[in-house]
Amino acid sequence: MEYLGSTSSAAYFHTAPQRSRHPINETTMRDSYRSYRPPQHHSLVYSHKVPWGGCVESGGDLPMLNTARSFSHHTPEDWFRSNRAHYQQSDACRRNAEKLWVDTSQMIQSKEQLTRRAQAETDQRLGVRIDDIAHWSSELNFELEQMSKESELLQHLKRRLCRALQEIEGPLQMAQECLFHRQKRMGIDLVKDLVEKELVEEVIGIKSSREQIRRFIDTSAKQLEANRSAQHGLQRDLSDKQMAYQIDARCHRLRSATAGINYFPGVDRMDLSISLPESWAKCSDNNILRSQREHSVSARLRGEAERAMELASRHMWSQYNTVNVAFANRIHEIASAKSKLKTHLDQTVQQIFQTERTISQIKRALREKEGPLKLAQTRMEERTRRPNFELCRDPPHLKLVEEIHSLQDTVRTLRLGLTEARRTLQDLVNTKSLLESDLSRKAHSLFIDQELCMGLRRIYPSTPRLLGYT
Repeated sequence: MEYLGSTSSAAYFHTAPQRSRHPINETTMRDSYRSYRPPQHHSLVYSHKVPWGGCVESGGDLPMLNTARSFSHHTPEDWFRSNRAHYQQSDACRRNAEKLWVDTSQMIQSKEQLTRRAQAETDQRLGVRIDDIAHWSSELNFELEQMSKESELLQHLKRRLCRALQEIEGPLQMAQECLFHRQKRMGIDLVKDLVEKELVEEVIGIKSSREQIRRFIDTSAKQLEANRSAQHGLQRDLSDKQMAYQIDARCHRLRSATAGINYFPGVDRMDLSISLPESWAKCSDNNILRSQREHSVSARLRGEAERAMELASRHMWSQYNTVNVAFANRIHEIASAKSKLKTHLDQTVQQIFQTERTISQIKRALREKEGPLKLAQTRMEERTRRPNFELCRDPPHLKLVEEIHSLQDTVRTLRLGLTEARRTLQDLVNTKSLLESDLSRKAHSLFIDQELCMGLRRIYPSTPRLLGYT
């Protein structure tokens, strides 16, 4: 509502009511006017000296006078002259009184008009001032509402960041436990494979996201302090504006006939002002500009935090899927290697059995060659005892020598075969042990990756939880 300066006529501006004419109170008139005595005139009460001695006061009963002797001091011309002087004096006094009355009336009217104009201008300026206060109060109130909403949004974002920070700890601990469990792999299976590389990448990414969220939490806390400071400035300024509005509105409603107004001498000489209209408006403008700057910074911070959380959530889920794919591939490789090792172990065990049978056959063949070799050597030795010229290198002798050499070659070949069979058996046994050990390692690695690690990674926070909504 626009307050325009206006005045209302005071009680003394209305037409005076008709008063009944009464005789003038003598006492009042006597108190109001001073008596007038013309100069160089005797008092109306005087005494006359009579010739017989004694005096007679004016106005009293005179004794019988001697008409032969006159007691008059003035002539008729003096008497008429005195009357005319009195008339002229009366006319002059009345003219002066009439002029005074006219001048006083004009002065009163002019001062009344001046007073009315001053009051009207004061009322107008008070109305304009009230409008200015209302305008700035509206601006301050609007900005205060915007700042309050922004502070609530930033506070809600801070709570989401704290919840997101708590949710991140779960995936981080899970990835670290997976790395810890995979350190328990044995032998050749303790390899820095793609799974370990992706797990390390996952841990680094989660830690980076955690530090970024912590920085946003600290920045949000500081920005909330700045928002509260700007909001406090707006509230203080708005409270002052409301109080000033009430005071000026009350002053605007005051009239000359309002009850309760009073004199305050010297108040016009007191100046307790601490600002000018320009600095007054500049103060509120500065408070609004400060609030708008903090509002802009807070909104930009919220946008950056939102984008950071969404990016962290997408990166974590992407890396989570990448690690799971690497785990699946590695588990498939380990399972395939384990299956092949099992096949080779079965074949090795079968070959061991076959080699053991071969050794048994060679040993049996050696035992079978003992009789023929003994027989051939016994015959050879017996024939060495033939007498004299009968000791002939006859065909039997040649055949026995050939037979002995053949049997010895056979025994030597069988013994070499037995040695080779035994060495092969030992190699097969060693291979069997190696295959069993490697198979055990593969089973252990498969248990770590498939049961322990993938068992941990079956539960992962959802995107809303990573964004701090729940």
